[in-house]
Amino acid sequence: MDLYSQIVKLLKDPESALFFNMPFVGITICNTQGTVLCVNKTHSTITGTSDWIGKNFYDLVRSGYVSDSSTIKIIETEKEIMLEQRLGNNKSYIVRGFPVFNQNNKLCYILSYLMDITQLQNMKEDLERMRRKVNCFQSLEANRIIFQSRKMQQIVDCAQTIANSDATVLITGESGVGKESIASMIHYHSYRKENPFIKINCNAIPASLLESELFGYEPGTFTGGNKQGKAGLVERADTGTLFFDEIGDMPVELQVKLLRVLQEREIRRLGGYRDIRVDVRVIAATNADLPTLIRARKFRQDLYYRLNVIPINMPSLRERPEDIPGLVSHFAAIFNEKYGKIKDFRPSALESLMRMPFEGNIRQLRNLVERLFLLSPADAIEEEDVLKATADDGRGKKTLPEPSSDNLKAVLKNQEMELLRSLFLQYRSSYKIAALLGVNQSTVWRKLKKYGLLRK
Repeated sequence: MDLYSQIVKLLKDPESALFFNMPFVGITICNTQGTVLCVNKTHSTITGTSDWIGKNFYDLVRSGYVSDSSTIKIIETEKEIMLEQRLGNNKSYIVRGFPVFNQNNKLCYILSYLMDITQLQNMKEDLERMRRKVNCFQSLEANRIIFQSRKMQQIVDCAQTIANSDATVLITGESGVGKESIASMIHYHSYRKENPFIKINCNAIPASLLESELFGYEPGTFTGGNKQGKAGLVERADTGTLFFDEIGDMPVELQVKLLRVLQEREIRRLGGYRDIRVDVRVIAATNADLPTLIRARKFRQDLYYRLNVIPINMPSLRERPEDIPGLVSHFAAIFNEKYGKIKDFRPSALESLMRMPFEGNIRQLRNLVERLFLLSPADAIEEEDVLKATADDGRGKKTLPEPSSDNLKAVLKNQEMELLRSLFLQYRSSYKIAALLGVNQSTVWRKLKKYGLLRK
């Protein structure tokens, strides 16, 4: 039995027939004269032609119906080959051909696989859409808002109501209250959810670099800059959402350009002469008192009104202690998985946490939960563990004051000083202390100076 008869017999086998008729891939078998001996059903479906058997690729190329042929090239070179092929239906295909040799190492057949480039592109686009949906789901999960309080319910309801609009949003509140999470929730509940969500921390980028980072620059603008120029963050956010964190720290001279983005939906790169249209939604956040900055001429009043279309004021954690148990449970699940532990909090420990002031808000709470996970010896975290982690200066256990104390303010001040003293003796770095407590480094530095701890 010759090789072709073996192939035909093989194709009658159910498993081989399943392979031979797999979707998206057209298969042809030709002889050494370039004549088609066999094709699968998919090949006919992809090319839209059913009468391939008996056709010769030399004739097809001469007639112009086939632009190029892997079969002919393999007959000439006896090597496998991949090429792009255009047929008379004006469609392009990727074809990969393989030489088939007999026992005497002589070429006897050519096996080719064909795939529709348009179909491949559609599959790629489908995969990309699926990837964006998965990323969107992961972002929604990562930015899930944990709350029980009525105050937060009102904020979440408001965010979901305005999410699908293009209205500018100004989120205010103390550091660490979750302003970025609300901004993310607004984006991922909007029709822009599959498009970019660009975060810009106006305090983290030096003022000298902020303009080029935001608006980009044309070729040759800077010595040592990208020779092709560079698109700024505003440009990259086109069709998506721009989130300006710490908007109160934006230099006044750049506020004018941001105002133009909001009013005209246009930008101009540094060193450029043409205006570039951008379709972006702007969400801004700050822990600063913008009206005070306006009076001090550090923030433009017209920009403030442009940003403050939808105001959202985030309450501090002190104003919603009923949210603390849910947040602790959420963080505990994260750290149980991260550190391979099975720990939980006793009710008395949760009550102790609910009495704490949490100046660093949710960020400080998360850091404290992680610290308790690492330092608490038992799987059940007790009130004593919380008190020790927050108020032990190394010389003995301190107890938190009762909320009913007459001199509560003075006691809390003393407690804060003792805590900072203990941490400064241990870490000798305001940056490390700030990271541990979940507050700004400048806040820690100011308090260390206030209590005279730096001199000691």
